[in-house]
Amino acid sequence: MKYQFLAKNLEDTATLAKMLANYSCTGDIFCLNGDLGAGKTAFAKFFIQHLTTKNTVVASPTFSIMQTYFNEQLGELYHMDLYRINNMEDLFELGIEEILANYMCLIEWSEKLGVFMPKNSININIAVNLDSSRLFTILFNNEQYERFIKQGI
Repeated sequence: MKYQFLAKNLEDTATLAKMLANYSCTGDIFCLNGDLGAGKTAFAKFFIQHLTTKNTVVASPTFSIMQTYFNEQLGELYHMDLYRINNMEDLFELGIEEILANYMCLIEWSEKLGVFMPKNSININIAVNLDSSRLFTILFNNEQYERFIKQGI
């Protein structure tokens, strides 16, 4: 299932992130893809703040690779940035298999997951248009989001 959304500004990105967060559940894997500066971290920030509190500081995990947050109903939420990952050993050492199997994740640069890429992931591709708007193309492999697509935003 495919859904497209045009975000003309950060408020639109926040709206999309919050709507997806409302449908999310433990075990969902959101793979965020796009060029540098496309808005992967901004999307993750709005998503995480919606599930925690607006005051939650969501820093880019570019250098730490992984940050965790907590939601009462969903448990731990992992935000990862795999930009600096160079090989599968690095992922294995992070405990990626256990994390992907048991927790909700937002993963920037998810193409670096390679063999660890879950089959049921939700792929969010962000393209920057000439007018600086963002086109979000979301590929759902999870039927719970069928209602999201039908309702739209």
